[in-house]
Amino acid sequence: MRIKKSVYDVVQNRLERIFSDFDNVYVSFSGGKDSLCLAHLVLSMITAGEISAKQLVVIFIDEEAIFPCIEEVVKTWRKKFLMVGARFRWYCLEVRHFSCFNQLTADE
Repeated sequence: MRIKKSVYDVVQNRLERIFSDFDNVYVSFSGGKDSLCLAHLVLSMITAGEISAKQLVVIFIDEEAIFPCIEEVVKTWRKKFLMVGARFRWYCLEVRHFSCFNQLTADE
């Protein structure tokens, strides 16, 4: 027999289990749509008292090549996490980005 649960219910149960099993929970945050979805869910569960913000460490790796709009999104979410008592680690790692198309010659 299959139990019919929504993806939302399953991820909430999984997060509750993770927060109950570990002292610290590390979440990688990029400012993209997937991390925003997870961030919203985690923040909602914190404000509802279902999980503890004191266990949460959010990690953002700034490659120093992100779009300004993404940087603003990250700053906004950093404030949200800090306001509920979570830790937010912002690491700046300069990464040189290049496209393989830069290496093509005119005859390729």
